[in-house]
Amino acid sequence: MIAKYGKVPGFSGIMEAACGVRHGPSRLRQSILSLLGSRHAFLFPSGRSALECFLRAVGGGGDVAVPAYTCIAVPEAVTRAGWNPVLVDIGSGSVNMSRETLEASLTPDTRVVLLTHQFGIPSDIRPILELCRSKGLLILEDAAAALGARYARQPVGTFGDAAVFSFGLTKVTPAGRCGVLVLHDDTLAERVAALRVHHVNPLGNLVDFARACAWQVALHRGSYAVLRRLGSMLHRFALHQKNVPAPGLPTPVFSSCSGFVAALAARQLVDLSESMTSRRELARLYSAELAGCAGLGLCAVPADAEPAWLQFPVFVERKEACYRFLLRQGVDLSWTYRYSCGESYGVPTTPHADHASRHLLGLPTYHGLSLEEARLICGRVRASLRP
Repeated sequence: MIAKYGKVPGFSGIMEAACGVRHGPSRLRQSILSLLGSRHAFLFPSGRSALECFLRAVGGGGDVAVPAYTCIAVPEAVTRAGWNPVLVDIGSGSVNMSRETLEASLTPDTRVVLLTHQFGIPSDIRPILELCRSKGLLILEDAAAALGARYARQPVGTFGDAAVFSFGLTKVTPAGRCGVLVLHDDTLAERVAALRVHHVNPLGNLVDFARACAWQVALHRGSYAVLRRLGSMLHRFALHQKNVPAPGLPTPVFSSCSGFVAALAARQLVDLSESMTSRRELARLYSAELAGCAGLGLCAVPADAEPAWLQFPVFVERKEACYRFLLRQGVDLSWTYRYSCGESYGVPTTPHADHASRHLLGLPTYHGLSLEEARLICGRVRASLRP
């Protein structure tokens, strides 16, 4: 079975990270600052924790424009930080908000725009940036899945006032429980630093080491095939659902990630350029092989964008039939969101996000997937579309 995600960097890489626990956080911060040219970088246990800490540092509350097609944990974190999420529709045929959908959703109380680069595909940044600057709005780039992506030859995450990245095990550079907040403003950086708790879980390194080893084993071709088929037999999940926002979530402790995960994330950054080359080659192949297929539409990508391609999203008319067919053929598709936050929050003005939740599937693009395997996937996708 072709897995949906790539591995962490082998057991040798895991052991290398384990030996570099002490200097892992400083190495990761310096690597991020060097890569992006930012002034400040803070490490967190997750991207959503970094997002919430930023909003608390801004303070004062108000409305935050949030894409309606995103993880529901994002608007939940906005609420938990004392702000009000306003759900913004994505563009037609896209996975990101457009200037037009954003402008239509702005309120007198909007102070922050969460500019998401979903699945590693940059938003059309320039027109959105012009709109936000004309209205004095702060921009927080949600680049959790877009490390390595570029727009107009500039790294994503360097356009706004701040940016959030993630090194979660399902992201472009998988390492574990780690999020990074980068920003330029010294005053905001001081406020973020004041909110953080310098507390180290003595078991954190051991737990994250065990998680990385388990992930490595689970995504081995043989074991993954067994685990995936067993899971599909035990639990047949719905390919579209309506999530209910979780009430009363506890406020997180704004601590750092473990030294082990930081060291492993820094190790992953060494291979980022190679990973981007591989992912973009796979995306070009998918585009060429699947363009014009009846019952399938490619996702819109801005002309100036160089995506990181966390996955290759496609709109499939008969989503469930395609997914079940490919699973039987040994092709496991990447997760896309099976819900729209617009529907979850009862917002009636997000039809494109609602459509994406019902029709998007993600083809795997992880570094290590060969072009021959990708061609095989394309052939099976075309077979799944036949009447």
